[in-house]
Amino acid sequence: MPAVPDRRLRWLILGVGWALALTYAYPGMMSPDSTAQLIQARGGDLISDWHPAIMAVMWRYVDRVVAGPLGMLLLQTGMFLFGLDALLRRALRPAAAAAIAGAILLWPPVLATMAMIWKDAQMAGFLLAGTALIVSPRRGHRVLGLGLLVVATAMRYNAAAATLPLIVLLLAEHPGRWRRYAIAGLAWLAVSAAALGINGVLTERHDHAWHNSLALFDIVGTINYTEAYADAEIERDLAGTPLLVHDGIRLRCRSMYSTSGHYELTHGPGRIFDLPFDQHLDEVAAGWRAVVAHHPWAYLAHRLAVFGHLIAVTGPLDTPLWRAPPTKQVAESLHIRSEHSAVQSRVMRVLYLLAHTWLFFPHTYLVLALVMLPLCRSRLGAALLLSGLCYELGLLIAAPSPDARYSHWMIATTLAGIVLTFQSRRSAGPAAPRSE
Repeated sequence: MPAVPDRRLRWLILGVGWALALTYAYPGMMSPDSTAQLIQARGGDLISDWHPAIMAVMWRYVDRVVAGPLGMLLLQTGMFLFGLDALLRRALRPAAAAAIAGAILLWPPVLATMAMIWKDAQMAGFLLAGTALIVSPRRGHRVLGLGLLVVATAMRYNAAAATLPLIVLLLAEHPGRWRRYAIAGLAWLAVSAAALGINGVLTERHDHAWHNSLALFDIVGTINYTEAYADAEIERDLAGTPLLVHDGIRLRCRSMYSTSGHYELTHGPGRIFDLPFDQHLDEVAAGWRAVVAHHPWAYLAHRLAVFGHLIAVTGPLDTPLWRAPPTKQVAESLHIRSEHSAVQSRVMRVLYLLAHTWLFFPHTYLVLALVMLPLCRSRLGAALLLSGLCYELGLLIAAPSPDARYSHWMIATTLAGIVLTFQSRRSAGPAAPRSE
C-alpha cells in the first residue's frame, strides 16, 4: 500500500517541476537560430545544414500538432525531466528522484537554455531519454533508446563526444565484459554514422558551416598567436582563399582577432576574408591545414584562449541568458510572440543577476565533474560525468565561439553526477565496485 502514495507523490513532484519550467518558458523562447529553423520547417526556406536538418524536419511535423514553439518546448523539457527522473530512480527513491530531476531542470543555467528552442536543448532531452532506455533490461527498450540517441547525435555536430561514454559504459548487450564493450563500441559507431547519414539525406541546401566560420576563425586565431609570419608565407599558405588583406596581414589579424567569435572577421569594413559560401571551399580547407601544420603551438594557444573564454576563465560568458525576442515583423510572419510575458520579464531580471555569478560559470561545473569522477562508485554516475566532460573538452577544438549554451550539457550532467556520486558512496561499502 505505501507504494501507491509514493508513486502519486512522485507524479505530483514531476508535475509541479514541469509546470514551473513551462510557466517561465511558455510558449518557448526564440532566437534567430530558432526562427530560421521554424521558417525551414514551414517550407519558407530550404532545409540547410548550418543547423541540424533533423530538427527542422521534426519541427515540421510537431508544428502540425502544436503550432509554433510550444510543441518543441514540451518535447525537449518533457524528455529532459522524465528521462532524468528515470535515470535517478535507479539509485534513489521515486519521490527523491523526481524532486532532484525537477530541481536540475529549474537550476538557473539549465533552465536558461531549456527554455529556448535550440538544438542544444533538444540534444539534452534526447540524450537523457535515450540513456534512460538503453539501461533497461528489455532489448526492445534498448533499441528504442539507441534510436533516440541517433536523434540526439544528429542535433549537434559534436554530440558523438557525449554519447560515447553513455553507450560504452551503460549498454549491456552481453554478459561478457570485453564482448559487452565491443558491442557497445560498435553501437556507438553505428549511432554516430546513422546521425550523420540522416542529416545528410534531409539536407536540401549545403551552407558549409565549417568553411564559413570555424576554419576562418582558426586561421586568424593561429596567425594572431604566431611570433613571426611574413605576408609572403601567409599568402602562400592561404593561396586561393577569399583573403582581402595583402599587406600587414598578421597585424590586421591581431587587431581584428577576438575569442568572442568569427563574425567580425568576415563582416564589416575591417574584415579579413569574404565568406567563401560555396566557393573556394577546398582552398579554405587547404589553407587551414597549412596554417595549423606550420604553427601548431599558435593554433593550440588560440584554441585554449577560446576554451578559457567558453568556460568563463579568461573572459565573461557570451549570452548566458538570451533576452532578445524576435522582432515584431518576424513574429507576425511566423505567428509567434514578439515580447516576453510578465512572468518571463520578472524571472529574467533575477537570472540576469545570477548570470554574473559562479552559478553560471562553466568552469565551476568542470572542476566539480573532475573532482566527482574518481569518487563516484556508480557506473551510471560515472557515465554521465564522463559524457559531460567529453562533450565539454571536445569544444576545445570545436567551439566556433564562447557561447554559454555550449556548456549546458556538462552543467546538467555534473549536477546529476554529484547526486549519484554522493548516493553511491552513502549506500556502498568502502571497497564496493561501481554499481548501475
